[in-house]
Amino acid sequence: MNPNPKFTLEDIAKRKAEVLQELRVRQQTMLTTARRIAEPLETVARQTNSLVQSFHTGMALFNGVRLGMKFIKKASEWLSGLRTK
Repeated sequence: MNPNPKFTLEDIAKRKAEVLQELRVRQQTMLTTARRIAEPLETVARQTNSLVQSFHTGMALFNGVRLGMKFIKKASEWLSGLRTK
């Protein structure tokens, strides 16, 4: 065997292309695995966000009704005060 193998630019370019292709395949595999691992967490997060959104909507509705009741009470007090004068 030759102790100093000679490489041409074509050999180097070919090897570089092979290595880049291997890296792309590995990267895609890692992305797919990461998505499969995170998928259950995304489902739980969506369900939790839906629940929280429903709670916020309910609280906004409750606060709106409460504010309306306070307004009606103050308005009726103000109107009854005008009638007595």
